[in-house]
Amino acid sequence: MLLSACSTQPPPPTLINVTVPSVTSTPARTLIAATDAPVPPRLPAIVFESNRSGHYEIYAINPEGRDLIQLTDSLSSGAEGSGSPEWSPDGRGIAFSSKRGGDWDLYLLRDGAETNLTHMPGEDDKAAWSSDGAQILFSSVRGGQRWADIFLMNADGSRLINLTADENDDREPVWSPSGDEIAYRSFRDGNYDLYALDLASRAPRQLTRTDPPAWNASPAWSPDGKWIAFETNRDGNYELYVMDNNGAQVRNLTHNPGDDKEPAWSPDGTQIAFSSDRDGNFELYTISVASGSVTRLTYDCGSDHNPDWRGGADLDGPIVQTAVAYVARDGNLRSAPSLTAASMGGAAVNDCLTVIGRSSDGQWLQVRTVQAKTAWVAQGLVTLQGNFAAVPVSS
Repeated sequence: MLLSACSTQPPPPTLINVTVPSVTSTPARTLIAATDAPVPPRLPAIVFESNRSGHYEIYAINPEGRDLIQLTDSLSSGAEGSGSPEWSPDGRGIAFSSKRGGDWDLYLLRDGAETNLTHMPGEDDKAAWSSDGAQILFSSVRGGQRWADIFLMNADGSRLINLTADENDDREPVWSPSGDEIAYRSFRDGNYDLYALDLASRAPRQLTRTDPPAWNASPAWSPDGKWIAFETNRDGNYELYVMDNNGAQVRNLTHNPGDDKEPAWSPDGTQIAFSSDRDGNFELYTISVASGSVTRLTYDCGSDHNPDWRGGADLDGPIVQTAVAYVARDGNLRSAPSLTAASMGGAAVNDCLTVIGRSSDGQWLQVRTVQAKTAWVAQGLVTLQGNFAAVPVSS
């Protein structure tokens, strides 16, 4: 739950010299019936959570950083926050977690309406749809427990089954593309490592083996089922790693001193969307799995997390947000683009300001502070990230 416009990374290193295990062979799942074929998409392909409005809400954006849309509204729903969005396989709905009335429940956003699926005191999070859209996995802390178990239910919230029922704190379940296994993180060996669970036998197999206090989390199965991407701090900071579906051929994908987290594969398996603070605060990026080249998608002083990427055609609208500014030397925010305008408080070195406009002469920026206050700042006080030329003129 809750820089430069483009950074290029070196190509991924050669895979470690190990015997390559055979990829798990699994039968195909039943496809969605033709009568339930997806309708043309009305939302951008990547959904994510962000606190850019002051509360964590669900947003959507396309893979070029266009068409930013806010999908949930805490003020109207009474939510304290919403996060962990997951597209339904048909692209029509989004499952997400939301805290309302003191409890985190799973909700379904579909056709503009939000439906509570779990209705249970506790903490329900990280929904994951089966490939046919009939079932949903999630992790939950409930029944007075201090740890999470992994549950399976029908997509309407019925027929709830506890798949792990142990005291090992099992979280973040994801389906294999075949639907025979799930990957998840667990503390069962005294450290957070990744495991795969065979759904027929309920037998877990360990995928990562690290010593405390290493953290392995956020598993994401590639669309072809051969690879699992995940986040780990085994090298000191959080990086994205990729391993094969048996836990071998582990390699570092990102190689960056920032924290790279929460991978989500593109539908064609060539890219991974992720969250990173490499440029100052957590924004969304994509990385090419083959070349390691990185593209930044979002520019906002809020924190953007937990992307999920659906298939199908995408919208192609205007870029909504194009720049952020970091204060380079102390100064004052102003009520208008002038040194004689009233002061709206100080701006300290390294403060992050979201750029929402600029003066006609380009000497002043209209910004939104992390306290959601709108003001003006002289461009000479800040360093910019993003496409300043595309920022609209506000005065």
